[in-house]
Amino acid sequence: PLTWFLYWLSGAASTSALPVGVQSGSCATNAVGLLPGSNYAYQLFVSNVAGSAWSDVRSFTTFPTGPLARYVTPPGAGLANGYDWDNAYSNLQDAVDDGEYPGDTVYLRYGAYSNVQAIRISNAPGLAIRGQYSGTGAPGGRTNLPTLVTRGTGALARLFRCYASTVLVEQVNLEQGRLENPELWGAGLWLTNCDVLLTNCTLRNNAIVNPGG
Repeated sequence: PLTWFLYWLSGAASTSALPVGVQSGSCATNAVGLLPGSNYAYQLFVSNVAGSAWSDVRSFTTFPTGPLARYVTPPGAGLANGYDWDNAYSNLQDAVDDGEYPGDTVYLRYGAYSNVQAIRISNAPGLAIRGQYSGTGAPGGRTNLPTLVTRGTGALARLFRCYASTVLVEQVNLEQGRLENPELWGAGLWLTNCDVLLTNCTLRNNAIVNPGG
């Protein structure tokens, strides 16, 4: 059927309509000129020779233009978009990649975050990664249970690789990073042109070994 995407700012009187063309399944389009940090409602309208129909009304929220908060839990949750604990990412790298403003913060619930490759942070102008949260509230309180970043079982991986960034890491333990090349550096952290502050963190059992003995 012919398909239109209709959207409007929540509470506003006017509606914008984008023709999407003939569609037979899922579809996508780009909306421009949206206000930052705003809630929008949207709906699809379809029509063919058999008649027409409307979808249910759904909503989305645009990114703000100020510092972003992203939430991560070991299993992830909900929509997995990082907007809050109920829709948390499961992957720390996804939350880091979302960042674009000075003062962006990644909140980590307690638990273990296993990675098969290094968390890469590049050109971050003031990123904070804060751990040991209970996983309720915004961001809510902290617990005595640790937040641990480690390598995946059987993987050879550095834990963090940072370039040209200013980063605060708070109450996050970095353990079991491992590389098997004596010419490499930093199995836990490798920093290039960075200003990094570690607060209440433990670095333990990160090693670079010679596989030849």
